[in-house]
Amino acid sequence: MMIANFYKKASAEQILVTLSLIGMLVACWIMYIQQGWINDDSVLYFEAARLFSIGEWKSGLALFEWPLYSLLIAGLHVATTLNIQLCAQLLNAVFIVIVMSSLLRIILLAGGDKLTLLMATLLFLSTAYIVGDVVPMLLRDQGFWAFMLTALVFLIRFYRNAQLSDAIYWQLFAITALLFRIEAITYIVVLPLILLTLPNTALKDKFLRFCKANAINIFICLVASIAAVIHGSIGISNFGRVQEIFSAFSDIQNNFSMQIVSKAQVMANSVLGEPLENFAWMSLMLTFISIAAIKCISVAGWLAPILVYLNYKSIKLVMANDVAKILALCGLVV
Repeated sequence: MMIANFYKKASAEQILVTLSLIGMLVACWIMYIQQGWINDDSVLYFEAARLFSIGEWKSGLALFEWPLYSLLIAGLHVATTLNIQLCAQLLNAVFIVIVMSSLLRIILLAGGDKLTLLMATLLFLSTAYIVGDVVPMLLRDQGFWAFMLTALVFLIRFYRNAQLSDAIYWQLFAITALLFRIEAITYIVVLPLILLTLPNTALKDKFLRFCKANAINIFICLVASIAAVIHGSIGISNFGRVQEIFSAFSDIQNNFSMQIVSKAQVMANSVLGEPLENFAWMSLMLTFISIAAIKCISVAGWLAPILVYLNYKSIKLVMANDVAKILALCGLVV
């Protein structure tokens, strides 16, 4: 009865906060039961954190060159004297709260109400892969998604309201996500392109808003370029894993021209054979699409796509167009 009364009287914002805290409690309980899921990557992060906590900065960076997650664990370890694994679990709980809060906020921006928030939380916490595998894992991925989803919230708001503060927060949170995983660079580059599709907006205004959404990133690139010019001995190799950002497009080209082509040849010669070898490319592309679809469904569970299919028309009518466009672009990036 108390819960029903709270649900009736509470605002959507209060429901969002409550559900996010419930998500954190569930995450803490799961981590307590499983004692944290430590794999090879976790050991790497923990060892780097240990080295950072005793002042062995060079050794820590040599062990892992993308160190934000390990630095956070080390900082919490030094500040609280708790063991490194427990510090990682506490960080994980915080990241889950941020993930839940950002997901639910995106739902509100899309036009959801209190019931939608409740159903989304139940769906999230009932997904076996997320609750059973993702939540207890002590990895930097949770931090990446926490900040990337928060950045997405501000990008949606900037698309809708053109507030400079939203553009700044979008970039700051996206850059923080980049410091967890370098793959965030794809979102940083691609997602602002949606601003060039703004309806009923002059081309100049679209370009200006696009520049605002990339102002900090442009400034960083300019500073790095000037530093490279001033110090002529500085090259891409001096930037550690950052060089992967610059080599990403050439890597994609090489992968497509070499690995994909060779796989198509194997498909034609060893799998299909005559007279079907001409269908090798089609078969390979369908295989990739099928793998991606099966992976998405296995991660989200069968319930989510079934609910989307059954309620597609009502979702299309209720869901805000700007959120739908941005989430669709996110889906293409993923």
